[in-house]
Amino acid sequence: MEAIKLQSMTDFVLEQRMRIFDEKNYEFSDFYKSITNYAKFLKQPLQLGFFVPCDLEGNVLEEVPYYADGIDKIEKYKKAREKVLFKGFEIHTLLNDETKRLTSPNGVFNVAWYNSEKGWYLSNGVSKMLVEGLIPYEIELSETAIKQIGL
Repeated sequence: MEAIKLQSMTDFVLEQRMRIFDEKNYEFSDFYKSITNYAKFLKQPLQLGFFVPCDLEGNVLEEVPYYADGIDKIEKYKKAREKVLFKGFEIHTLLNDETKRLTSPNGVFNVAWYNSEKGWYLSNGVSKMLVEGLIPYEIELSETAIKQIGL
C-alpha cells in the first residue's frame, strides 16, 4: 500500500474529489464520509498512544520477548500497537534509563519525555496540539489511522 501522510484538509478534500469524481465513481456519500472522517481525525487532541503503544492509563508499553513475561503481556502490547496512529516515532534513552524522549521520525521534534519521577508526559507544545498541528512534519499514517479515516 502506498504511504499516506498527514495533509491539510483542503488538500485532502481536493484529492478525494479527484479520486471519487474524476474516476467516474460518483458516490457523493463516499466523498462526504471521507472528508468528514478526516476532519474529525484532524481535530483529535494528541495522546501518547497515537505515537507508541500505551496501556489504558497512558503508560508506554515496551515490546517483550515471548519467553520473558508470557502471552498476556504480549497480547496487551499487540493490541496497544494496533491503536498507534503514526509511523516511525522512536524512544531514545538519554544518559541512563531514568530519562528518555520520544522523537518524530525525522528527529525534528520531541513528542514526549520520560523521567523516573513524572513518568511519560507530552512535551509542552505537543500537549496543546491537535492532530492537525502535525501536518507540517509530513507524518506517515498507520493502517489504523487510515482505517479510522475510512480510506
